[in-house]
Amino acid sequence: MASKTLKYIFLGILLVGVSYFGTQWYIEFRLKQHLSKGLLGGELVFKELDVRLWQRTARLTEFYWHKKGDDPVFEVEEIQVKGVQILKLVFENVLAIDEIQIDQPKIVWVSNKSIPEKKAEKEMKMNAIRVKKVHLQKGSFKWLEQDRLKAEVNQINLSINNVVLNNKTVKQVIPINYDSYRFELLDLFLNVNTLQDLKLQRLDLNDSQLQINNLTYTPKYSRAEYVNHIPYEKDLINLKVERVTCKDLKYSFGQIFSLYIPNVAIQKGDLQIYRDKTIKDDVRQKKLYSEMLRKLPFNIKIDSVDVHETFIKYQEKLGKDEMGEVSFEKVSAVIKNLVGGKASFNSRNETKLELKAEFTGISKLDFKYSFLVADSTDAFQFKGSAWEVQDYQINKFFIPALGVQADGSIDALHYNFSGNRNEASGEMIMNYDELKFDVLKNNGKEKKVMSWLANILVNNKNKTRKPVEVTGVQRDKTKSFWNFYWRCLQKGLKKELL
Repeated sequence: MASKTLKYIFLGILLVGVSYFGTQWYIEFRLKQHLSKGLLGGELVFKELDVRLWQRTARLTEFYWHKKGDDPVFEVEEIQVKGVQILKLVFENVLAIDEIQIDQPKIVWVSNKSIPEKKAEKEMKMNAIRVKKVHLQKGSFKWLEQDRLKAEVNQINLSINNVVLNNKTVKQVIPINYDSYRFELLDLFLNVNTLQDLKLQRLDLNDSQLQINNLTYTPKYSRAEYVNHIPYEKDLINLKVERVTCKDLKYSFGQIFSLYIPNVAIQKGDLQIYRDKTIKDDVRQKKLYSEMLRKLPFNIKIDSVDVHETFIKYQEKLGKDEMGEVSFEKVSAVIKNLVGGKASFNSRNETKLELKAEFTGISKLDFKYSFLVADSTDAFQFKGSAWEVQDYQINKFFIPALGVQADGSIDALHYNFSGNRNEASGEMIMNYDELKFDVLKNNGKEKKVMSWLANILVNNKNKTRKPVEVTGVQRDKTKSFWNFYWRCLQKGLKKELL
């Protein structure tokens, strides 16, 4: 009797053991079958899959994903999976998981434009994959194009909640649905073009906010060297921004990408632009800002952009030893209703810029600029004022650019112009006293006779406060809006002074 009991106990234990390990083997088999084929149009490869049925956990080692025939683009030593719902997998063909932990993954994307990509077949071997929490820690990313580094991120941290992947979602641009996420990048590098690189010390993105810390947009070459890498005049830009914050942003992927941001705040910018004017001109036609925005390949709407505590300097090399320069300190600006793409066609509200600054850190100035993006004539208006402008401030640009040296000061300058893509007109009033000009030789010395004749023509005492009419300012369409702006002021100054 005792031997029979022991026999039944032994057989029961054996049956339970066989059932347990058999079920575990079956689950491992099903997981290997489903994970190795048809996920996002690619293939998952791994060395080992270890399933612990009792703990409802799984572990993948030496794991990578790739498109068939291509090199791996996602590699990780180990992935921990917790809370696998066995019954859903067996009876519903749904892989349901409580948590996935991915540590130190390496993502390497190698693109080669000479090899066309084949369209992946977006199909799945199971009904759905559902994960309550996904955590990716200390990942890295590298993008190579023909052995050149295009982009790199030293560290990626990512958390996503309630992820769903199924046969419907894989056809979307982003092939998953999710409830919320938090995305963090540290030390991002982007090779923007042949002249410039972009770096971000930190980027944080969640459901509704984007924040960037310590953005830099820097030249690859020195001022002396960069001219050997350009076919015609181009700006060399050195930009530093301490912080950029975008609040409550929303985006969508449809036939066209759309982005909406109620507010963008830019803190402590430093923008320095250099142009070598000894290089041949770029004679291609330039668009005004309204046309640039109208023809964007995506939709964008930003209610307001706030710029705080920014410094701007523009320098032109005009000759071997000639450098023109203007600078603006304590720049604060607000841009309202910044719209672009097809969405701009329906906007009846003007895009408006209001700016305040200190010219060379001394003279107060303000500037207002407005246009309707949807207006195909590219009509615009700009107006501004400057106060207490000293001669040594404007001479930094007048002497090298015009060969003229001012002596005296401008008490106040006001202007108001409107126009379109072809021409502009407006008015200007300038208050000054005892303002004169010296015409200079190439060596910087005064041409006394020319200066005498010039100052006879100059009305160097203007106390009438009457504005002068400025008409027929023609735009050079091979130049930017700011060249057009300068032409308007230049013609106004000539009418004021002569």
